[in-house]
Amino acid sequence: MTLEQNPVEEHENEDVWLIVKLREQNFAVNCQNVLGIFRADMETTQMAGYSSYVRGVIDFRGAVVPLLELRNVLGVISFEQEHEEFCEMMELRKGDHERWVQELQRCVHEGDEFKLATDPHKCAFGKWYDHYHSNNQSILFDLKKIDEPHKNLHATAEKVFACKDMQDAEKRGEKQEQLMNQASQELMPKILQLMDDMKDLYKSGYKEMCVVISNEQNKMMGLLVDEVNSVESLQTVESKSLFDSAFSSSCIDHVAKSVHINGEIFVLDKEALFGKLF
Repeated sequence: MTLEQNPVEEHENEDVWLIVKLREQNFAVNCQNVLGIFRADMETTQMAGYSSYVRGVIDFRGAVVPLLELRNVLGVISFEQEHEEFCEMMELRKGDHERWVQELQRCVHEGDEFKLATDPHKCAFGKWYDHYHSNNQSILFDLKKIDEPHKNLHATAEKVFACKDMQDAEKRGEKQEQLMNQASQELMPKILQLMDDMKDLYKSGYKEMCVVISNEQNKMMGLLVDEVNSVESLQTVESKSLFDSAFSSSCIDHVAKSVHINGEIFVLDKEALFGKLF
């Protein structure tokens, strides 16, 4: 999509809104104010006089347009911090499973009861995996690839201890060692590599968007958002005076809903956003 394209210009009804997203929360911008939508992969120029919320300026239709970091304005962590937290979480889950294999080996060799999760849905990664949602198809594709080896790894514990019914002690020991070697030398490396791949895909799959809007004084600015979702008609469900949220409420006019979208939609206050430029 080029800087000159405006996919919502055919909508003249002021009750029609462009839905954008930051992390998992939907926000709305009045379509009448939208001048253009495009990938935010252009070079920016630093210019004195703007607030710390402004990343820089771009040339849009021959005009200098500042780019407002909407995450920063609304008190949402930056994508860089979000990615760092995702990587830290993956490192923790990698460590969990390395210790899982080590504990399984110890329990078998020392004859102790194995108390860690044998159900893949009950370990910390499994709980996260079962509830994770993303529009990043690369991440979802790699998550599906990790599902089978992850289940097989946890199933190893039951297979290992099922060997106790084998009468021949030598064969029992050989079978247990075979299963544990498969876990540590085949399943575990594959799981760890896929977790590392997800850290890279999480970053490369992020495609920041810019929505250029104007106000009644014909001033323009670009809103930097995670996603542009749809164009919707909205119904107000809560006034600003009743608004209470983890997001900074100074730039939110009211809360609305749509029949096509689950959850609250926070309608942005255009003039308050323009006030954040300086």
